[in-house]
Amino acid sequence: LEDKDLFLLSSVKRKHNKTSNYLISLDKEDLNRDSGHFYGKLRANFVGTEFTVFDKGEKPNREGEVQGLAPRQEIGGVIYERNILGTKGPRKMCVLVPYVDDNGKRTPWKPEK
Repeated sequence: LEDKDLFLLSSVKRKHNKTSNYLISLDKEDLNRDSGHFYGKLRANFVGTEFTVFDKGEKPNREGEVQGLAPRQEIGGVIYERNILGTKGPRKMCVLVPYVDDNGKRTPWKPEK
């Protein structure tokens, strides 16, 4: 980082996944899922037009139950339409963030699946 720059988050692409999947960390160098710096993950759909940010909670099983930690929650998302002309970059983008009340509490979202 240069002078007056502020570190926010770091991420690394997780290998061996069918879709784009990134681990997000609060530390520049500690990118381990089992670390205390683990923040969550970003996952894309197969086409790469929808991205969901999850916190560090557990993925529920088919019955909707989790073992250990609380169930994961969606904490953001990005949806965009591909550019019809074939040039790089999105044509139209929609960013989703949960509502945060006056006390700093966010409205929880739960994954549909």
